[in-house]
Amino acid sequence: MNASEFREAVRPVLEVRERMRVLEVEMAALLQQRLMVDEKCHRLAMSVASAVRGTREHGPNSPLYAAMGYIPDAAKKAGRPRKSRQADGSSLGSGQNLQN
Repeated sequence: MNASEFREAVRPVLEVRERMRVLEVEMAALLQQRLMVDEKCHRLAMSVASAVRGTREHGPNSPLYAAMGYIPDAAKKAGRPRKSRQADGSSLGSGQNLQN
């Protein structure tokens, strides 16, 4: 096998590798483009959610607001969570009795 025959034999491999390099560059550009359009879409979704939250017909406790993936105000728990107590006054957790 001489040099020109070798070049001809490996040409398909080199062509595939070059095509892959081109596609990697295109993929990087598409990822950047996706980041930009995702940001625009996110801002739009936040605006719509704010509009739903601020309307009298819907508001922050509406099923529409919940369907958008937000937790309605009425479903949010307020305050500091506390451990439950048993009837004898001891804590249900593994800690010591707090009434000592």
